[in-house]
Amino acid sequence: MLQFLHSGLVQLAVYALTAWLVVTASFKPIFNYGVYSVCFGVLILNVSTNPRSLIRFPGRVFEFLGNISFSIYMLHELAIQLVLRLGWTSDARLYGASMTLTIAAATVCYLVVERPFLRLKTRFAALP
Repeated sequence: MLQFLHSGLVQLAVYALTAWLVVTASFKPIFNYGVYSVCFGVLILNVSTNPRSLIRFPGRVFEFLGNISFSIYMLHELAIQLVLRLGWTSDARLYGASMTLTIAAATVCYLVVERPFLRLKTRFAALP
């Protein structure tokens, strides 16, 4: 199955469909996100498991964001709510402040909580 999803033709078709869905007003999900889920699932699988993916995100910034992504996922709603409670409801202030606060908090959480646990994991892992 992965071999099929990794093919260049499937990648091009899924990326084109995803771009069309995002840019156009047609087929917008109101009650069903199934098509979006499949498109983004194929995109994520290709970026993460395909060495010949048509889309790549190289660099230290993306590697770091990948490391703190779980903390970003867990903390982004808290950051948004905090920024809203500060009264910053304009788009630019809300988005800028909540993204900055989310990444800052996720960085601290990763360095203080996650990384020490990841080090423990290697210490207690069973050797083959």
